[in-house]
Amino acid sequence: MKLYPIGTIVHLKGIAHPIMIIGFYQVYEEKVYEYVGVPYPTGIVSTNSMMAFRPPLIEALLAKGYEDENAKKLDRAMDRIVSGISAMHKKEAV
Repeated sequence: MKLYPIGTIVHLKGIAHPIMIIGFYQVYEEKVYEYVGVPYPTGIVSTNSMMAFRPPLIEALLAKGYEDENAKKLDRAMDRIVSGISAMHKKEAV
C-alpha cells in the first residue's frame, strides 16, 4: 500500500481541522492504523494531540509531504512487511 509521506496534511471525515501525518503503522487497542497524525498547524500541544487513523478516513489531500529516495525505500519495505503479515493471518484463518 502506497502511503503518504511524513509531513503530508490531510482532511479527515468528521474532523474540523487539518491533520499532519507524523508516523506510520501504529498499534492501538490491538488494531493497526496506517497513520498517526497531529492537528495542523498547532501540532502536539498535549498528550492527547496525536490520533491514529486509517486511509478510508482521508477525505482530501491538502499538501503532500517531502519524499526522497529513503522515504520510498521505507515505503517499499513496510509494504513487504505488511503483505507478509497479511499472508500469515490468512493462513491462520484457514
